[in-house]
Amino acid sequence: MKSNNRKIKTSHETARVSGREGMKSELAVDELDILLNISETVTSNLDLDEILHCVHAYLPKLIPHTKSGIFFYQEKTGRITLQSNIGLSERLAKLFTENTEQNFLFKKLFETKKSCRATDILTVEEIKKTIYFQSALRREGIGVLYGIGAPIILDGNFIGTIQLTRPESRRDFTLKDQRMLELVAHQVGIAVKNALTYEKGL
Repeated sequence: MKSNNRKIKTSHETARVSGREGMKSELAVDELDILLNISETVTSNLDLDEILHCVHAYLPKLIPHTKSGIFFYQEKTGRITLQSNIGLSERLAKLFTENTEQNFLFKKLFETKKSCRATDILTVEEIKKTIYFQSALRREGIGVLYGIGAPIILDGNFIGTIQLTRPESRRDFTLKDQRMLELVAHQVGIAVKNALTYEKGL
């Protein structure tokens, strides 16, 4: 007769597993709550600047990062403006808005109109050799390395980006982070469209 060698979980072990599952569930609920709050903010009566700052304030809770910006792009002039800023120094802000030829992540977002991570374009070692990294990111003192971005689209047109960064000491952004950022960028696009529609109605 074969013996049953399966390990039977004790009540303590079962409780511990349930606790871990509950924690994962709570984290998912927290993320959904944040996305719901962002959606409600976008459809609120706040003006566009307030909406952008509120939405941006939620981002570090949804996707942990150290520095980020919401940027708008004017096709006629090719000008990029920083609309909302979390942690970007004057040097980094200038790099993002004035030296787009060095900002390979922005160029990729502009060309494809699709979200991506910096490491989807270049390897970590290649990023470290770029002028983009050498001229500004390394000088930030915390080794800003990992980046992720999503385009802001209005009626099929590229009107800006949301870009996030993390230091070299942290892990890279995940596919989940990328999808979350896409959702937020989509909401920003809706906010811009609503604002333009409101202005036309005045």
